[in-house]
Amino acid sequence: MRRTEARQGVRMLKFVDVFGRWEASELSQLEAAELLGMGERTFPAGAAATKRTSMRAAMAAACAPPGKRRQYS
Repeated sequence: MRRTEARQGVRMLKFVDVFGRWEASELSQLEAAELLGMGERTFPAGAAATKRTSMRAAMAAACAPPGKRRQYS
């Protein structure tokens, strides 16, 4: 496994963990966004995308390297 693949796997695990904790109301929107390194307003868009699409597609979008993240409307 290459280093890039390993890092992406870690980002995916982190997203799934933070998203689950946010859905369970253990984290606020601001706390979840800070843990993922994104803006407070960006996190709900990613969470909404997770509910609209498959978890795998949402994780891939959220775990993309900075500058490559999709913009959700």
